[in-house]
This record gives sequence, structure tokens and C-alpha cells, in this order.
Amino acid sequence: MEQVTSPTVARKQLAAELRAWRKRADLKLVEVAARVPWTSKAMLSRIETGQRPADVHEVRDLLNLYGVDGEARDRLLHLSELARERGWWQQPGNALPSDFRNYVGYEAEACEILWYEPLLLPALLQTEPYARALIENGDDDVRGSELARRVRARMKRTRLLTQEDPISLRVVVDGSVIRRPIGGPAVLRHQLSQLLTLVDRPNVTFQVIPSTIGAHPGTAGWFCVLRFADPEAADMAYTDGRAGNLYMVDPKVVHACTLAFERLSTIALNPSDSVALVKGVIDELPEGAP
Repeated sequence: MEQVTSPTVARKQLAAELRAWRKRADLKLVEVAARVPWTSKAMLSRIETGQRPADVHEVRDLLNLYGVDGEARDRLLHLSELARERGWWQQPGNALPSDFRNYVGYEAEACEILWYEPLLLPALLQTEPYARALIENGDDDVRGSELARRVRARMKRTRLLTQEDPISLRVVVDGSVIRRPIGGPAVLRHQLSQLLTLVDRPNVTFQVIPSTIGAHPGTAGWFCVLRFADPEAADMAYTDGRAGNLYMVDPKVVHACTLAFERLSTIALNPSDSVALVKGVIDELPEGAP
């Protein structure tokens, strides 16, 4: 039996294979929900997109319904056990919103991320003062120890770029991002200075879309595409907002997001000119401690 070592990849594989077996059994979500007492259409949808882990008993019930046996059954039950293991983002006290922990898990297991942002720098590029200003002034009105925990959690995510086997990050941002004084001019200056250090790494590519560009595929909002080294783990796309978290696993949708990112990369300044633009903004900002 092929061994899978990552709980996040195991959950993603399990989700995709359960979805495939359901379709092979010619059953719709609502039909499964009507025949399996513990579930519902919404719960099954979350399981099949990897947003909710299914325990071994739940997987066994689904496999019974789908008629899965033999080696395939053993493999899926093994995946269900592995998928329940916890990373740091799932441990008590991690300060991450419960509906966001799955994304952080996928992010931690990705080998490459394509990330477009129209309003702020991506979390993986943020400094602590910049992140604190964003979190403190967000919708949740976070203060004190909770603010400190959330900032620490975000800083843990940034280590993905500098760890021994770092992920590859390609970023495209709107031109307004590098001028928006989140936390004030001093915080922005510090953030942009640190950004230059990060984008000098071979695993990070940073591009800016000039403000002279009109309508483009990024005007609909931020999104990212996650790619995984494990061939069994298909690419996925993600975005979020006031309406909640959206995990996109349909290959056609993920492909459309990838094409949109590549188009944004094409209309953006090249990495060298983007760095030059950032340096120019830094020169305009007052010096001082963030």
C-alpha cells in the first residue's frame, strides 16, 4: 500500500477519492445523506472538499454504501486515520479561526502557491508590525493576549518561505498595495524593506500591477492557487471574505484561476521593475521604528 505521510495531503486525497467513489456508485449527495443516518448534504460536501475530516467509522459507512472493498477499502481507511492527525494549526490555543485551519494546513503542505492580492500584502510576506495592524483593525476587534496569539500564528506561517525546504511563492499585487499605509508610514516602510529581503530569495517572485492598468482579471478579488508535490494531491484554489471560506477543487475552476493568475503576471511589471518600484516607495516614506 502506498504510504502517505502528510495529514493534510491524506485528507485531500481521501476527499477526492470519496467523491470519485460516490460518483462511481451513481449517487448524489442528497441520496447519500438520506441513506447514512449521521450525515447531511452539507456535511458530505465539506468532507468531499476536505474542509471537514471524516473519522474511520464515517468512512467505513460511506464505503459500505459505495460498495468499496479489498485493497481500495483498506487504503481509504488508512487515509482516514492519517487525516485525523493534527498539525500546529489544529492544536488548542493556535488562535486561528476554526473555518480557516484547513487552509493553513493545505498551505503548509503546498510546494508552490500562486497568490494575487488587490488590497494588502499576502500573509506569508507580512512583518509582525504590519500583521498586528491588520489583525487589530479587522472585523473581530481583537486585543490583548488574543491579538498576540493571532500575530504569532501568522508569523509561523511566514516560516514556510525560509524553512529548510521552502515553498515556492509567486505573488502579484495591485499597485495600491505597496502604498497603503497599514499601521502608518513607518510600519509600511519597515514592511517594504523586509519585503525586498524576501523577494531576493530564489523561491519568491514578486510583481506589481501598475495603477495605470484598467480592468483586469484581479478586479474580482484576491485568490490563490496551491500546488502539491504529491502527485495524488490535485491543485486547489482558495479565497475568502465576509461570506466565508471558498475551497475550489473542481479542475476546471482551478485551471481558470491559474490562467487568471498567469494573465495577471503578464500585465504586471516584471520582478526587477517591481523591486525598483518598491524601492522608490520606500524612499518616499519617513524613516522611523515601526
